Amino acid sequence: MGIGIFDRLGFPASMANNTIEFSENTQKSLANLPPILATWQMQDIANSNTYGYFVNPVSDYANTINSTLLSIEITADSCGLTTIASAANSANQFGTVIYFREHTDRISGVTSLDANANNVLLPHYTNCIGLGKALTYIIYQSDGISNNAVMMGNFSSLYTSNTLSAYSANLSNDLILIQNSIDPGDPSTSNLSPSVITSIINHINTTNTFIYSSYTSDENFYANTRSIIEDYNNVKGFGHMGDTEKDLINNLIGSEKLLQRIS
Repeated sequence: MGIGIFDRLGFPASMANNTIEFSENTQKSLANLPPILATWQMQDIANSNTYGYFVNPVSDYANTINSTLLSIEITADSCGLTTIASAANSANQFGTVIYFREHTDRISGVTSLDANANNVLLPHYTNCIGLGKALTYIIYQSDGISNNAVMMGNFSSLYTSNTLSAYSANLSNDLILIQNSIDPGDPSTSNLSPSVITSIINHINTTNTFIYSSYTSDENFYANTRSIIEDYNNVKGFGHMGDTEKDLINNLIGSEKLLQRIS
């Protein structure tokens, strides 16, 4: 009995008498094909259950930091701590944390490749792995690199949990400091010292800078990967040229630069 992928097609019963069995040789050929998918993969297809395979290991930190920054902005603004409110507002307006979460959703595979299709320049798990595998062969032959650095450079943001946890704790403590500094007799004022105010602003700016540098590092690495693959595609055709190509290039369309290189 089959797994049930065929059942998903909704084959019309009225067409049952119009099908023909494959020949014995064709059936043997099909039977001898190597497995395309594992049993669990076929079962998931049959059940239309092909989602939820990935998680974003840093999304909770990003969400907490974003929420804490918003609370700091609102609370600081309410008690006259305008410099702190401005720093938090700048971080929120710039959208660094929100963009970081969206970025890590893409490179962790949580966001589907189809959802990323509107901007192929943005790194996505599938593209990073696919281009990375191709580039691994090129880099090994050019530089002798025999590890997975060629692929892993796309995913540095996914390894920031410890740092984000520390930054999140700092900001949570800062929020408590601000809340406790509000004068009960006059909620529009705060008794935070200038040094504490400076420290809180530094925490906000440091967190924002770290998050920004994390996702831009991934994006730059992916852009460099795409650039190298594009250059590879520009030159690979000159490696195994047929007689027609050689004749055209040597006698008609080859530039001096190319002729010098293939001579």
